[in-house]
Amino acid sequence: IRSDLDSVYDDLPEEYKSLSSQLLHHLAAMRQKAEALEHEERVFDAVTRHHSTIRLLQECGPQFQEIWYRFNDVVLSIPRRDPRFRAMKWHTENVLRPHFMGAPVWKRSWDKPLGYPGDYRIMLYAYDSHEYVEAPTLYDSVVHAYLAHTLGACIRGRMMLTLKHIRARLAEVPATKDVPCTMLNLGCGAARELPLLFEMQDELAGKHVNIQLVEQDQHALQHAIELALPAAAPYQGRVNVQGLNVSFKDVLRAGALAEGYGPQDVIYSLGLIDYFPLSTGKRMA
Repeated sequence: IRSDLDSVYDDLPEEYKSLSSQLLHHLAAMRQKAEALEHEERVFDAVTRHHSTIRLLQECGPQFQEIWYRFNDVVLSIPRRDPRFRAMKWHTENVLRPHFMGAPVWKRSWDKPLGYPGDYRIMLYAYDSHEYVEAPTLYDSVVHAYLAHTLGACIRGRMMLTLKHIRARLAEVPATKDVPCTMLNLGCGAARELPLLFEMQDELAGKHVNIQLVEQDQHALQHAIELALPAAAPYQGRVNVQGLNVSFKDVLRAGALAEGYGPQDVIYSLGLIDYFPLSTGKRMA
């Protein structure tokens, strides 16, 4: 064990060692603040816990984000086959990870109950990061918010940017009963953007829109449909949502989607391309 540890530790970049120390110091200081607000003997309620979480997130979140981004700069500068990368991975999983595992979003990302670390529940944590989530302690609740809210801002931003493009496209196409606007969402996940889209009553006024959701995870697709259909109901049939549960291997077969759906006014994807190597992503596009 000692020889393995020496080898791994020697391969760690000095900046990574320094950042690890800073992160552990930050988490220890935040834990101390959390325990002062919610010590073991104190009975807490969800509202108080939520308010305390927001308070500590505002106070401590920016420092965590700064440290995290500096970690990213180091990791992205080192090739994956470099021994230093293997050492960073080992150190992160075995030394840093245990400090995060009480937080629901981190634990689910690690356990991967649906087989991949960014499943639709993880996305919902980010989309709905303002909502209360039960965690073992206030410290764990704040660590959850670190990922779901602070780092999850990119996920929410990506969704809002996509909605902006869809909104602009809706203004360009006729979207009549005879020639409806057609949209295809590849790897729809929870399709959290659809209820927000359906709130745009001015943009959808009088328009006919058909939306196809393609997803290989049946749990995610079922959740997306259950979320979208009630939100589309007020349009009384002018806005239709359908789902297709199919593996992405089938999706990648040449012409399969084109044959099934024909030309689309909008094709978009939120997070699917992240999982592909560059060559596969280009083929998908």
